[in-house]
Amino acid sequence: YVLSGMYRYAQAALEQMQIEPTDAPRAQASYYRTLITLHHGLKLTNKDPMFNEELDRLEHEYRNMIFDAADSTILYFYTYQAENELDRGRPDKARDILKKYLDMNPTDEDELSILHYCIGKTYTAEGDIDNALINNAISSSYDLRNVVRSSRSLIKTARMAMQLGYTERAFSYITRAYNNATVADARVCLEEISAFMPEVISSYDKVSKQRYNGILIIMMLLALLLTASIIILLVIRQYQMRLKHSLVRIKEANELREATLGQYAAMFASHINSLEEYRSSIRVVAKSKDLDVITQALRSDDFIDAKRETLLKEFDKTFLSVFPDFVQSLDRKSVV
Repeated sequence: YVLSGMYRYAQAALEQMQIEPTDAPRAQASYYRTLITLHHGLKLTNKDPMFNEELDRLEHEYRNMIFDAADSTILYFYTYQAENELDRGRPDKARDILKKYLDMNPTDEDELSILHYCIGKTYTAEGDIDNALINNAISSSYDLRNVVRSSRSLIKTARMAMQLGYTERAFSYITRAYNNATVADARVCLEEISAFMPEVISSYDKVSKQRYNGILIIMMLLALLLTASIIILLVIRQYQMRLKHSLVRIKEANELREATLGQYAAMFASHINSLEEYRSSIRVVAKSKDLDVITQALRSDDFIDAKRETLLKEFDKTFLSVFPDFVQSLDRKSVV
């Protein structure tokens, strides 16, 4: 009833209970703690300052009843002492009280959740958000593990995560807290969530848009990089083709040079051999000692003309092997 905001029904149910001083200390502490939770819930929804003062008075009265009923083995003996120290503005004293129970190494996860939630409140009072977040997160982990549908620590964890800039985590935490509170119809938690959730959603939307824009920019940069890579590959390919063509031309030029040099070497060798033949023939004529025959041989152009014709043929052959299109090009120019 308290979690659902049905305070009248909760108060009626509590009034039907008969708590006696002889009842177990833990039962008495649980009873008075429920009364404190009831009046705290009323205070959260009440707008009348005078009624709030009365609610505060009743809450402190029930705390004192817990101290009278409980002993030092019960968690609430420490938590409400710590609450009193917080009310006096002494969060360090409150934390020392809570750590005394923590040093007893409790194993009950519900108690550990409450204990770390209260320790988180002491750090919040000091403005130490980092340690407050850590303790509220620990408390939330116990609540989630034990399927607590109205986890105040989870809501506070979301608030602090948002305050520290962890927007995505805050959105995840507050969404989980909202779903759990809806299942449990925890109206007090839902009211607290509804006051905070729009801010988280708005911030989460901004982060999502920024992430989307960042991804879009990265995709555009990748596209530009891919385009540049393709262009570079095409340029390299074209350069390779040109280089390959140049190498082929160089190879052909080298082969042509070697062939031309060989042909000229053969031509000069043939020319030298012809001169040697001419000298031999003159020597034979000279041996005859016939001046007329010698004179006629010297005046004859037959040998020289034959060798000139051979030399020209060899030159034409060599020249056309170097410039095979020379004749066609010359004919085209003549036509023009």
